Amino acid sequence: MGNIHDGCSEVLKEHPDRLDISIYLRCAKDGSCFTQQSFSTWKKFDSNSRSECYSNYEYKYIAEKTSDKIHMSDNFYDVLDSDEHVRFSLFDKNNVEKSYDIDLSEIIHSYTYKGDSVEIKMPENGTSKISIECPYCSTHRIYDSLCQGIFACNYQSTELKSVMVGTDSSWGKSYGIDLYLGAQSSMKTDSIHILAEITFR
Repeated sequence: MGNIHDGCSEVLKEHPDRLDISIYLRCAKDGSCFTQQSFSTWKKFDSNSRSECYSNYEYKYIAEKTSDKIHMSDNFYDVLDSDEHVRFSLFDKNNVEKSYDIDLSEIIHSYTYKGDSVEIKMPENGTSKISIECPYCSTHRIYDSLCQGIFACNYQSTELKSVMVGTDSSWGKSYGIDLYLGAQSSMKTDSIHILAEITFR
C-alpha cells in the first residue's frame, strides 16, 4: 500500500488498484441534507506485488457542480444530486475514466413511523450498522454486546433487515448509519464508506 513517509516523493497519476472514498451525510428532519466527500487511501502494486512508494495521488474530478483536480485528503461539499445520488468521474493522466453512481436515497428515507415507534431499514447493499441512543444502553448495560461500550444500541446488517426504535425522550432524536460498499466505480475496484446521521424527530 502506498504510504506517506520520508523518501516518498512521487505522485501517483494512474488509477490505483483500489481507492477508498468517504461520503458524510447529515439530514435534518425537514429532509435537507449536508454532504461531504473525502478522498483517502489507495493501493497500488508493482509487477512484483511489492508496494510502490508515493507521497500523494492526482486525478481530474468531474461532477455536475464541480470540475477540479483531486489529491489525497481533498474534500468536496454539496455533492448530492437532485435525485439523491452522488455521481462523479475520475480521469487519470492517460484520460482513462472511472465513473461512480452512489444512491443515497435509501439512507435518506430509511425510516417510517409506525404508531409510537419508528422502523429503520438497513441499506440493502453492503455491510452496515445502525446506532441510536437508547434506554437499554443508557444504564449499566453499556457492557452488553449490543451497546459495545457506548450509550447507544448498535444493530448489524448481518443480523437484521430493519430495527424498531421508540420516539419518547429516552431515545435519541437521530440515528447513525455506517455503510461500507465494496467493488464500486465502473471498474468495480474501489471502496465507498458512507457515514450518515439522520434526524427523525
